[in-house]
Amino acid sequence: MHASPRGGWIAAAAVALLCAAAHGANGVFIRGDATDDGVVDARDAAAIASYVFGRPDHPWYFTPPCLDAADVDDDGAVDVRDVQALMEFLMRGGPWPCAPFPKRGLDTTPDRLHYKNAP
Repeated sequence: MHASPRGGWIAAAAVALLCAAAHGANGVFIRGDATDDGVVDARDAAAIASYVFGRPDHPWYFTPPCLDAADVDDDGAVDVRDVQALMEFLMRGGPWPCAPFPKRGLDTTPDRLHYKNAP
């Protein structure tokens, strides 16, 4: 786990546990599906934006159940580029989110957001 500006390693550990619980020990998810409702749409872009620009003490702040799903460009960080990439895909037919997309799957790229319990 790494320290994050949003609560340190405890928050990162909690997210990892939520990811494993929400998706099972195999760590499957859909890239871009930040709300984990099985659909990639504008609500996911709004959820990512809320996480990136919000503060935990605001009532509209949202922490995605699995940060790896919110990492649309799979660069190992959830930031404004992920919001931009998802909106570009949804509104302009831009490049698809990185795998796993459009079906649930495993993240095959090494980064700090991967599932510790993935096979």
